[in-house]
Amino acid sequence: MDKKTKGSWLIHHTNKLQGVTNQIGYEKTFLAGKAGILLSAISSNNQVTVNNDRLTVLAKAANINTTFELPKLIEVLQQQQLIDTAGGGIAVLGVTTAKTLQHTSDIFDALAPGSAEVATIALAELASLEPVLAGHVAIELADSYQLGKAEIGQLMSDAEQIGFVDAEKLSPGETLLFKATLIKYRHWSNFGQPR
Repeated sequence: MDKKTKGSWLIHHTNKLQGVTNQIGYEKTFLAGKAGILLSAISSNNQVTVNNDRLTVLAKAANINTTFELPKLIEVLQQQQLIDTAGGGIAVLGVTTAKTLQHTSDIFDALAPGSAEVATIALAELASLEPVLAGHVAIELADSYQLGKAEIGQLMSDAEQIGFVDAEKLSPGETLLFKATLIKYRHWSNFGQPR
């Protein structure tokens, strides 16, 4: 999977995680996604330097808590050398809006996520390409990412409950996983018309 696609999934997952009260197990996904969201907001500002007042406005508009989240996000973006703090604001270091998804992917990788977090990205991508049976994809992910039975069980449960993927129960013990909007988009973009 390319960095742009991975970055897109990180933003998607972060948006889903914002809807739950507990992000345990997905902290690095959430942090990378939030950093990407902030980076997108400040890089689309068309200014090299963003003063603190404007930064606060952009962060609030991006649903970023300015007291708790913003300082950590600024630290993460500085570590990746994407921004620098300047007197009374931050300087964006050659970041374009188009590159923010790739930077989001790089931030995630730099945070050294565990196998389960990486597997949720792969699961979402697989389910967006075509509907997959949960049992089959669970075996594939467990093998590919060296996940134990409990880990893969938790991942599959979380993916459904949080909304990383859409799910449809076919029968007891058999669930179909998919991402309806992305499947439709992919078919439309590949063939020129919606399916």
